[in-house]
Amino acid sequence: MPFCFARNFRLMLVLLSIVLSFQQSAFSSSNSRHNEARSVSNNDFMANPVSNEYKKASIGKSLFNFRDLFDFIPGTQSSELSWLNYETPLRASFYQNAKTEAEKHFAAQTEFEKIKTFLFEGLIREEKNEHEVKISDSQTLTVNNQNFKRTWEHTVDGVTSEIINTDYWAPKKASFVGLYPSPSKKYVAALINLDGSIDNSVLLVYDIISKKIVITEETDASLEPIQWMPNDQVIFNHAHSNKNGQLLIIQNPKTLTKRTVFNTGILQLGPWVGTTDYANGDVVLYNKESQEQLYYESLESDNFEVESEKFFYLKGGKTASQAGKILRLKKQNFSKLEEFAPAKSGFHLKSIQFEMDQFIVGTYSRESQETIVIYNTDGTIVGTTQLPDTFSFLGLKNNDQLKIIELEITSQFTTTKLAWDIGKSQPNYTEAIKNSLKSDNFEVITRIEYFRSHDGEFIPARITYLKDTVPDGQNPVYMEVYGGFFLSGYLDFKLNRMKKEFLKKGGILVGAGVRGGNERGFDWYLAGSGKNEMNSSLDIIAIANGLVLQGYTQAKKISVTGTSNGGYVVANAALSSPESFGLVIPINGVQDQLAFPFMDRWGTGWQREYLNPYEAADLKIIFPRAPLESISHASQKPFFLIVNGEEDSRVNKAHSYKLKARLDQIWPGQSILFSVEHAGHWANSTYLLDDIGAAASARIWAEVFKHSGLQF
Repeated sequence: MPFCFARNFRLMLVLLSIVLSFQQSAFSSSNSRHNEARSVSNNDFMANPVSNEYKKASIGKSLFNFRDLFDFIPGTQSSELSWLNYETPLRASFYQNAKTEAEKHFAAQTEFEKIKTFLFEGLIREEKNEHEVKISDSQTLTVNNQNFKRTWEHTVDGVTSEIINTDYWAPKKASFVGLYPSPSKKYVAALINLDGSIDNSVLLVYDIISKKIVITEETDASLEPIQWMPNDQVIFNHAHSNKNGQLLIIQNPKTLTKRTVFNTGILQLGPWVGTTDYANGDVVLYNKESQEQLYYESLESDNFEVESEKFFYLKGGKTASQAGKILRLKKQNFSKLEEFAPAKSGFHLKSIQFEMDQFIVGTYSRESQETIVIYNTDGTIVGTTQLPDTFSFLGLKNNDQLKIIELEITSQFTTTKLAWDIGKSQPNYTEAIKNSLKSDNFEVITRIEYFRSHDGEFIPARITYLKDTVPDGQNPVYMEVYGGFFLSGYLDFKLNRMKKEFLKKGGILVGAGVRGGNERGFDWYLAGSGKNEMNSSLDIIAIANGLVLQGYTQAKKISVTGTSNGGYVVANAALSSPESFGLVIPINGVQDQLAFPFMDRWGTGWQREYLNPYEAADLKIIFPRAPLESISHASQKPFFLIVNGEEDSRVNKAHSYKLKARLDQIWPGQSILFSVEHAGHWANSTYLLDDIGAAASARIWAEVFKHSGLQF
């Protein structure tokens, strides 16, 4: 049995540690913390304020820090399920059983084929020039897409020859991220994505003259895209860049010589390309057009956003003292950052733009509603305007014919230009608002509503339904959540094809703006991360319960989903308050909160978000919100559709496996594991593999329709 195996394996390691403790070695003398008991009682863990039936499994009266011996915490479900961390026959058997169970479950999905057909009808199956680089009037390089097979071609004087196609990487599924010409256009780089991974890619460099691929390298393209130096040297990340460090490679395609730089990243802004040293903040920039070089030391931010003639403008870093500020850096060697504009309390600095060669424009967002601030280049404010709900800023245009400045804004169904006498009057948004929520015969009602969380904080959520829908307490709800890493959640008004179909069937869409995101600036992030991480899940529970109290729906009709951090947050919320949800869809979630630092490629970098489970003080905070440690005897349980991409290089697929195994223990028959092959971190919207993503999305939506009692 797997659990006996894990227990015996752990016992052997403990016995080994006892033997080692008798050795006269530096280990026993210099690492005394390994022998220091952590008295962690169940009573020390915070009581859950939501459900009386919810409690956490005991992890024993004392723990030892075995971090340097092995990578799990003894006496926990995380350690009991550690056998799922490794490729073994035991895990292969578990996976096959879960796959068989899922196939049997999916056989009852009557709407799947119809939804799949609908989604595939919306895909572009043939695109002549999916990517194109023009070398000269007689030479082009293109990537063509025919039924999801991509072919890279070189055309000279009307004669086309194939360079390579995506069948080369079979059985892996491949697609082209893009083509990148060198400054001289003697070389063109191609970045190929494999199996939907957002980290692992292949770099090809093609020599235009010899018509040969001269560089083939695996690369990590998750942090920055491929860039060229002014001297035709290509810059890319080593394939194994991870939580322990990033390795930058600079290679000459003519001589094939390489130079490697540790802990260094790529910068790119317009014609500028360069490197940033993560350890000390040193930045080197090269201008591919003018050949100018700039050097800076100890910069506190490398978030370059835009440039003017004399300055670069940057976003402040992800710290309490810098977040939300607009910073300025003179285009002069060894200049220092200076504050151009202060942060706006309660707002997130969404973007910085340089408009009309004279204005710096800051776009600030609070609960998805944008405020536009126009600055002169000396930092004085010229004008400001708050856009109507659902609209986003595109730019400023000088209408020479009418001798006016036009503000260009966009929403889901409309893009418009409005006259704006900046600093003197406000644009007239009346007509724009009238057309913002309707298209043809499709018109919606959407608004931000607020739900009181466990500590009295009011949490925003966007509620959207068709104008003809009358909420009656029985409407099915589809709720999306992220809630972490200072990233936006789902307060923006965005509809895809399936969401529109869900609305047409009387459904209600809910986009959550829970703590941990950036919806109200950096303080909102801090209120849902680190020691406050549990707030994100409790906020979701508050929204779900509030939807019932306000007469929108019933708990059993609420489907809730989240990806990555959101996958963890929704799983934790549902296990904390199972009576609040009907269907839970965690996608590639970080479910093992006690082992992520060693399980995941970037895991140690997530400790700011999740804390460090190998530190006693942090463990006491983490444990009550660790999904795998949950025990619940609630009579009303949601059903879990656990989704993961089998090729996910960001969040280890073992997280999803463990959640499935744990749910089989505490809630038998209340979950299935849907593992998407050839899929990465966004399993149901697979990066560039649109056919794989559409099929996975169809499975998920078929489950939502089935659970909601809807026909497609």
